[in-house]
Amino acid sequence: MTATEEMMAFRARVEELKHRAVLYPTEENVRAYMEINAEMAARAGTFADVWQRVLFRRPALDANTRRPLVQRGAQIYDVMRDAEREATLRRVAAEEGLLFVFEDPARCPLCAAQAEVLAGLNRRYGVEVLAISADGAAMPGFPAARTDTGQLAAMGIADLPRPLIALVNPGTDSVELIGAGLLAGDQILERVHVVRAVPVGAGFRRGPP
Repeated sequence: MTATEEMMAFRARVEELKHRAVLYPTEENVRAYMEINAEMAARAGTFADVWQRVLFRRPALDANTRRPLVQRGAQIYDVMRDAEREATLRRVAAEEGLLFVFEDPARCPLCAAQAEVLAGLNRRYGVEVLAISADGAAMPGFPAARTDTGQLAAMGIADLPRPLIALVNPGTDSVELIGAGLLAGDQILERVHVVRAVPVGAGFRRGPP
């Protein structure tokens, strides 16, 4: 039998003994089910032990090499990660900006909160924020906001939820969505870093064995 066939047969044996013990709970039937449960536990223990030993010998398979599990290591990792994200945003800010689409803060309080977050990013990292009012309303902190006169439809984002944030490149007129709804500053940093500095799939790829 293949390993899969053998496993299926073993599982069928476990189920048969369990059902037999429940339907006919004689001492012999219950003992047989208890014994096969003990066998399963022993197999699982051996598997876990071998897994651990393989992990010791093949660091590329160990998640601890990608993100430390101990508290001190996790703190260092977080500092390095944050510095990398900030560097990406500063690099992006030299050529691109953030498009911020909002509506009247009286009807969209999340838009007002998002405006505060983006204003903070502008002050800290120098990233330009191009604010567009979808309904012509003003937004505190963005007196130079433009009113949508068809730009959003031309970019294909007129019907998306507000607030809306995207990366825009004035030189190429490219627009890449970052997200809609209220995003915290660290979320924006993370998303900009992912779309501009992390190759597709690399964020979840394991190292070579």
